Amino acid sequence: MRGAAGNLRPGATATGCTGVGRAEPAVDNTGGAAGAVTANWRPGVFLARTHGADAVDAADGDGLCQLVEDQTVAASDGTGARSPARIVDALAAEGVWVRVDGAPARAV
Repeated sequence: MRGAAGNLRPGATATGCTGVGRAEPAVDNTGGAAGAVTANWRPGVFLARTHGADAVDAADGDGLCQLVEDQTVAASDGTGARSPARIVDALAAEGVWVRVDGAPARAV
């Protein structure tokens, strides 16, 4: 996800951020200053878990889902505590396929 200051960071329950893609390969900047490392990322459709207490379901298809952490999304913004992951592309037995792309993030 991209934070309010423009830096990429792991998905988390936070405000002022938006899903833009997935870091590939993963980058660890634990303990480092924001912007101290460079991360390559790519947009796409990625499989995520759905938050059990706030599960994404068929009614959320083609709508926004919200970031809980870097592998989990929820249907609601948690009363203003979560940022948008991006668009629910499809539901599957193993989770939710989420279309994550910075371009639609800027358009929403």
